[in-house]
Amino acid sequence: MRPLFLFVSGLTLLLANTASARDSQPPLMMGATSCSSSNCHGGTQTGKDQFTTWATEDKHAKAYGVLFNPRSQTMARVLGLKTPAHESETCLTCHGVTAEAGQRGPKYDRDDGVSCEGCHGRAGAWLEPHTRKGWTYAESLKLGMYDNRDLAKRADGCLRCHSGIDHGLLSAGHPDLVFELDTFSAVMPKHWKEKQPWAGAKSWAVGQALALQRSMEVLAKRTGERKRLDEADRNCFSCHHNIYDVNWPLNPQVPGKALWNASHYAIFRHFLQQAFPEQDKELAGSIETIDAAFRSDQPDLPGVTQAANQVAGQMKDLVAKIDSFGFQPALVEALVQQISGDQEAYQKGGFRVAEQGLMAVDALTLSAAGQKVGRPAVLQQVRKLYDLLDVKDPARYNPKVFAAGMEQLHKMVAQP
Repeated sequence: MRPLFLFVSGLTLLLANTASARDSQPPLMMGATSCSSSNCHGGTQTGKDQFTTWATEDKHAKAYGVLFNPRSQTMARVLGLKTPAHESETCLTCHGVTAEAGQRGPKYDRDDGVSCEGCHGRAGAWLEPHTRKGWTYAESLKLGMYDNRDLAKRADGCLRCHSGIDHGLLSAGHPDLVFELDTFSAVMPKHWKEKQPWAGAKSWAVGQALALQRSMEVLAKRTGERKRLDEADRNCFSCHHNIYDVNWPLNPQVPGKALWNASHYAIFRHFLQQAFPEQDKELAGSIETIDAAFRSDQPDLPGVTQAANQVAGQMKDLVAKIDSFGFQPALVEALVQQISGDQEAYQKGGFRVAEQGLMAVDALTLSAAGQKVGRPAVLQQVRKLYDLLDVKDPARYNPKVFAAGMEQLHKMVAQP
């Protein structure tokens, strides 16, 4: 007969191994209605209405439902997907919060779309504990909650889906993906509080750095794997614009070429020049290599891959510095002046550059409310610029009209 201590030791080891195996599994996906109790996040009072706001006003809640519409089903057929859009991992990766059968809590429902856990992380480990009295945010983070208070992580979470679409999806009918953290946050039905000073300006800058990093990572990966430049990295509206619009700028230097979509750099560079001039100089060579490749009939593909990886690495190193950077009224005013005065960007850069320029001055002027650059007349001019840009019909972008509107903003900001 074996000694008792061997049995006890064996049982202890078995339990430890079982716990270890359990802990190594991803937490359960609990489902949106796990947060819907009226005394938690499903109430109507401010501070307890997060679920209610998401369910009734947030477009993320409809993300799965749109996969059933005719356009989505047509796209699935054009792409040659083996299953309908609402069953395809190609679509569900971003249009839902997916979990394997063994990782679903009792209230998990794929119909929820991009629900709470899509942004806050799987809740299986922290859902119940985080309701306890005295429980802290830091304790939830240790159990797997996603840290959306960190601007870099927030932007990265958004960019998991709001970036990287390829030309195959675009040509099948998927809308182009655009991103600017502060503007996207502002148009959401807000269920959080911003406590940082100059939150809008900082959110814009951090989001732009992450967007540039992600776009460069995608460019490097696609170019390296496909041995060609993907059309999705070009300025779409070089080709897809109203042919009767006589204001559309032709490009005599590279006839017939759709140039690089530089929107994630063209506007953000003004911040780099002001706040991190040395890093901006380091970027110049890589950016020039990428731009030249898109202008060439025989692009240097290894050079593009290397340059894009270099830019991505530089942005990754820069993000933490931006997050701790001290924004001041003088800097924000200088940025608005530079961005609104960049006539070449709006005359030649195309709709996407103009769009990023407008979202930038919107974020910066709103963050400066009460300051000279955030006075009511300036904010009103920014609102007019949205009408001039006409985001609902980008193929009709009129560079002369929009540039004139930006020039007017530039003069207003320059006034004492």
